[in-house]
Amino acid sequence: MRKTSAAALFAATTVASLAASSVYAQTASLDLTVQGPRVASPAKLGSLLIYPGITINPIDDNDTLIEITNNNRFDSVNLFCEYVNELKGRVSFSFLLTPNETASWDVKTMDGDQEHPPPFPNYVGWSDLPPGGLVTRGELVCFAVDSNSPTDQISFNYLSGTATPIKVNATSGGALQSKMAYRDNAWAFAAGRFEGDREDDGDYGGNRQAGTLILDGSRDHYDACPALAQANFMANGSVLGNLATLQSTVRGVGCYQDLRQDFEVHLTKLQFEIWNSLEEDFGLSYQCVDSVFTVPLVSTNPNLNNNTLFDWHTLATQNAHFQVAGVASPEQCPGSENAGVIGELTSQVTPGGASIVGGNGVDEIGSPLYGEGVFGYELGDFISASVDDKRALPGFVLWDPVAQP
Repeated sequence: MRKTSAAALFAATTVASLAASSVYAQTASLDLTVQGPRVASPAKLGSLLIYPGITINPIDDNDTLIEITNNNRFDSVNLFCEYVNELKGRVSFSFLLTPNETASWDVKTMDGDQEHPPPFPNYVGWSDLPPGGLVTRGELVCFAVDSNSPTDQISFNYLSGTATPIKVNATSGGALQSKMAYRDNAWAFAAGRFEGDREDDGDYGGNRQAGTLILDGSRDHYDACPALAQANFMANGSVLGNLATLQSTVRGVGCYQDLRQDFEVHLTKLQFEIWNSLEEDFGLSYQCVDSVFTVPLVSTNPNLNNNTLFDWHTLATQNAHFQVAGVASPEQCPGSENAGVIGELTSQVTPGGASIVGGNGVDEIGSPLYGEGVFGYELGDFISASVDDKRALPGFVLWDPVAQP
């Protein structure tokens, strides 16, 4: 395995500097949803699916259920998938989905409906990573490959998926609930028409760049990874109406996904900017992370700088919102790079409000982050770079086609 501290992918180094550029499309004259490259979303079909926030734990029975569907009515598709835990342990597998078929399975027990994948990796694949990672958490990456030439990824924009993390015996705030769960959609990246595709006769030909999925939103590649993500949240310890919020967590991945056996490590500074509901800017909070991460937004997280900025006592309003981006910061996070980020926000809440805390117990809720903007795009002039050129590449997935099981 090789570790890298590659040069910054793009010129921006802070959220503030990024916000000043056209990448964020804050004016009506430049709306990236209309003019810019395609951007990945958890609310679409795609050829590549990424599931952040996979969690298992044999000790307390935390678990995740996975579902993936081929929404094409006529064509089957082969999928290549890989689990990656937060400490770089990984395992790959592949399977076939027939027309309109859904495969589902339990990540911890491997019990499944139509599919029984291998165990989630429980080993440390690289030890020199920012603190906070666990082998019991991670991601799942799946994408369509050519059934006749399995070394080629293909354009097959009919895939959708969901993940249902389940927590057991969760305690917080003096409350106990035996089980809680939430469901989130996988992030979907649609693919353009690759060279050799013949859609008219149902034969989806392969991308000639075997082993490299370029996430730049151009016509010949996959959707771009968003440069900026954001979410609304209730401050930790706040009560609004019939809902009390105890704490929130961001689970996600950076868009440099190296699934190869001889992988390179890609780090980023996950930087948050927080506003309360009165439009007051409370500044920046950050955590140094790998390309698969879980960040509790709580004052007890020692790895989160300015970790009280998500608390009700700091924000002084019940509701708030944040923007987050992966930025290069050589001094604060050595080896970090600018990187697009996708993920989800989860919260531990108590329905019933303050008067019911301890009565109804604690529930877990979750929703995807909102993604927007593309690194390297300005005024309609987007240049796609090769995978080795770190100046203007929004993201990639690298894999070993010959190592496919």
